[in-house]
Amino acid sequence: MQKIQGLISYSRAKVLLGLVAALSFVFLTGSVLAAAPQVTTLPATATETTLTLNAMYSGNSGTIQVRFEYGTTPNLGTFTQYQTSTTSSGTFYESLTGLTAGTTYYFRAEGINADGPAWGSTLNKPTVAYTLPQIQTMSYSGLSSTTVDAGYWYQSGSAATVTIEYANNSQLIGAYTQSESKAAGSGGDSITLTGLTPNTTYWYRAKITNSGGTRTATTAIQFTTTAAGGTGTSGTGGTTGTTGTTSGTGGTTGGTTGGTTGSLVCGISSFFASPSQVAVGSTVALNWTTSNCNYVTVSGSNVSGTYGANSSTITGALYNNTIYTLTAYGANGSISSTISVYVTQNPQPLTQCTISNFYASPTQVMPGASTTLSWSTQNCNSVNISGGSVNLQNYNANGSFVTTPIASTTYFLTATGSNGSVQSQVFVAMLSTPTPVPTYACNNGFDDDGDGRIDGNDPGCSSWTDNSEYNAIGGTTGGTTGGTTTGGTTGGTAVLGVSSSITSGNGYGNSLAGLALFGSSIFPTSLLGLLILILIILGIVLLVRKISKDEAHHAGADHSIHH
Repeated sequence: MQKIQGLISYSRAKVLLGLVAALSFVFLTGSVLAAAPQVTTLPATATETTLTLNAMYSGNSGTIQVRFEYGTTPNLGTFTQYQTSTTSSGTFYESLTGLTAGTTYYFRAEGINADGPAWGSTLNKPTVAYTLPQIQTMSYSGLSSTTVDAGYWYQSGSAATVTIEYANNSQLIGAYTQSESKAAGSGGDSITLTGLTPNTTYWYRAKITNSGGTRTATTAIQFTTTAAGGTGTSGTGGTTGTTGTTSGTGGTTGGTTGGTTGSLVCGISSFFASPSQVAVGSTVALNWTTSNCNYVTVSGSNVSGTYGANSSTITGALYNNTIYTLTAYGANGSISSTISVYVTQNPQPLTQCTISNFYASPTQVMPGASTTLSWSTQNCNSVNISGGSVNLQNYNANGSFVTTPIASTTYFLTATGSNGSVQSQVFVAMLSTPTPVPTYACNNGFDDDGDGRIDGNDPGCSSWTDNSEYNAIGGTTGGTTGGTTTGGTTGGTAVLGVSSSITSGNGYGNSLAGLALFGSSIFPTSLLGLLILILIILGIVLLVRKISKDEAHHAGADHSIHH
């Protein structure tokens, strides 16, 4: 009888030993059943003063907090506010405002849940540089002895100031200026110049200024003010000369000729285009009226010919801003007038070469490891990339390149287009040791409360982010410093006194608390974990069956001996 009891005690001991071995196996492999989330930094979008940062995460269990870190150097340094989510995967973004135009910003995404932190790669994106506006000097109208309407065409992406410079010399030395404000947009307009000297030749030129700088038109236009008007005298055999019109020349000629022959001066009463601004490929109607004129000629794009003194004509299709000249002829000479027709979307704005993104993945490498440089541009013909052992010349405007740095390296990308070049850079760090995770009392490697237990071995640590080893979270603490067995429960959830540490896929440490299988759920958190659990259960079943057979065998033997 004592032998049978001994066998039963032996069997129970083997069962207990098997359970302990199974639980130890689960404990040692628990790190594969729970892991930090995966966080991926995505390319950003930019305006002159804003950046929209984008990222995604996956593999989350429970609550995750996500945010971005950014700065004007690869060292980053500025954080956005945390955003909280409970989904297993998702995307998130943050809009940065009040940034500096034409400046490269570096950024990366960050996420943390109960299983640890994770970081995405560091990318960079330049804000859009303010671009120079466009300006053209256009023809004048409304000419008199002391005034003229100086025409211009402009295009600006922001509010601008248009200025007309004018002087009595072609070099515009000592030029006077008159200005007006314009909203963002494009179109033709004019500024009235006043206080001019009669019968004087002037030159004028347009320029424009906005937040991107100042551009001056390449062309100056010449005009001559009319002479002051006069009163005609009575001529022999003729009628009384008429008073000079607003045209100074007409007044003088009218007076003199009227006194001699009694003839009236030819003048242009009106000359205009309808409409005066059209889309590319459209036509316009040119209209005019004259007085004391016999006929007119009209010249300009898709128009050339002789017409009646009071008439109109239709132009052909227009593709550029155009100046039309009307010359009216009478018995005593001729007079001319010009108008401008503005064609929208023409001239085309300068197409600026820009870098959409330039980044390295990964941005931190161990010695001998490689990183991939990737870039995309807009309106650029080619790129040059330099840094470390990389020296790419006239390379594809969009693409990638794999390199193996031998030290921490800054790579420079210069993209070149028809209107100049722009530059961006990315920094790749060479690691000698794994990147450290944030330090808390429960992951700093010290016995903070002096009880002989360190970090996860201390019952006072509820997780790796717990900043105090004091105040155990519940239950009765037992076991040994080695942490093989630690008793106590909290609301029925097993709490082990030993933690295991692994390195997650993104290269950052991830300390997991004890029995990962039951850390936050009674179910495994991965397919591998499920397979391990099945194998453990199967092993226990086989062990129990083996013990049962052994007991039956010993029982039979004892029975035979008894008889």
